[in-house]
Amino acid sequence: MGSTASTGPVNTSKGNGTGTSTDTTGAPTSEPHAFYWTDGWYVAIACGGGILLANTRVGPLWYGVLGIALIYQLNLLLQHK
Repeated sequence: MGSTASTGPVNTSKGNGTGTSTDTTGAPTSEPHAFYWTDGWYVAIACGGGILLANTRVGPLWYGVLGIALIYQLNLLLQHK
């Protein structure tokens, strides 16, 4: 059950008979941006969720997950990543 993934437009042309493709379009480019979803943002969102879920029935469970995430972030910080 293999699957193939395409990262750009699929060329369905027959070519020009010389073994080279007539398709000259490259992969689509994206505009550079300054915001990336890093692990730190996920932890920040989890902290915000912890504040919203404080004093609820799922609060202790949420704080357990948040504690693991904060330990993970501290581990990355200590490894200089």
